[in-house]
Amino acid sequence: MLNFNNKMEECEGCDEKWNMPNTLEMWFDRFHEYSYEGGCDIDPLRTKPVIALAEYVVPSETFYADLSRFLSEDCGRTFTKNINYDGEIGSSDFKITGWRQSITVKSIEEISTQGP
Repeated sequence: MLNFNNKMEECEGCDEKWNMPNTLEMWFDRFHEYSYEGGCDIDPLRTKPVIALAEYVVPSETFYADLSRFLSEDCGRTFTKNINYDGEIGSSDFKITGWRQSITVKSIEEISTQGP
């Protein structure tokens, strides 16, 4: 998911860049960082994984428990409106069924000559 988002933001292979830089809004980016850091508050004394954030993968065996914690804390609570799910956050039947993300595209002034 992170690779897809990075490629979409970079617009790799596009003749022209169609989105505004650094405007992709997606819950997973913040959750990924949350899981890597071990919580909302970054503790400089905490031992971090020996790999870089870009290489870090949220462990599948703790994914939903970590996500439930993230969505229940201040740093993640606002993202609940962007995630569709079954079950209750924190319960064993909590599962993602869909999500929303957004990016700001630049203005197309001459639709007949510009466009993807």
